[in-house]
Amino acid sequence: MSQKRLSMRKIRELMRLKYELGRSHREIAASLGVANSTVSDYAGRARAAGLSWPLPERLDDAALEAALFPPLPPSRVPRPEPDWDRVHPELQRHKGVTLKLLWLEYRTEHPDGYGYSRFCDRYRLWRGRLDVVLRQVYRAGEKAFVDYAGPKFAVVDGRTGEERDAVVFVGVLAASNELTLACGDGSYPKVVQRLARTWLLILDDWGLASLSGLRRHDLLEVLDDRYARRSTLLASQVPVEHWHDVVGDAILDRLLNNAHRIALKGASMRRLYDSAKTGTSR
Repeated sequence: MSQKRLSMRKIRELMRLKYELGRSHREIAASLGVANSTVSDYAGRARAAGLSWPLPERLDDAALEAALFPPLPPSRVPRPEPDWDRVHPELQRHKGVTLKLLWLEYRTEHPDGYGYSRFCDRYRLWRGRLDVVLRQVYRAGEKAFVDYAGPKFAVVDGRTGEERDAVVFVGVLAASNELTLACGDGSYPKVVQRLARTWLLILDDWGLASLSGLRRHDLLEVLDDRYARRSTLLASQVPVEHWHDVVGDAILDRLLNNAHRIALKGASMRRLYDSAKTGTSR
């Protein structure tokens, strides 16, 4: 279910405070009893719709809502379907291969192909026809999952210079779309507060697909409460200059201010794994 919208009375008051009185988003949020991110979202919608204050007299509530929340046009662009008969064995055969790596190869061959999230959805749909799977829903942070990360890594002792191989295991906390579920059962404020209090929030595979309006709203709610209070770690293969297309101004502002960047270079882990296995270099 989508996040509950503000009443038309609050929307009109929000626009009056912003465009007629020139109030800041924080002042408007305090006056209306909503989050700063909510004010930013509605102000952005009004700007995109070309609306200001005063509103035209003929613009009733239904017309205002239609202007702020226009329906998304269905995509009629045909997308090349990935070769799932090749993708699936690759995932099963190589421990270092992930859907992300296979998607990057797919987009290299088909630049107009599916985005990462859609690629994953279609793969799961295709795979669901092969065997029976059990979908489990977890509360964020309720359980931790640990798995072998793949090929061994070389670890060098800083004092002796001795090099040895190390097996790496990765542990993550389950989330399973809890924000989406929380919108439906009324627990959304509590979930946002819990995520905001987490000392370290890790967002992996960042920027591979553009976030929808609802997803941006959810993320902005969390980041707005975490800003300058908690640490957020993003891992991404997408250059920072392209992040604006993924999340927009408000989220980008909170992510990049006071941020530390670490740029990693080199071949992909899949290529390194294949090279080590075959004894060749690429």
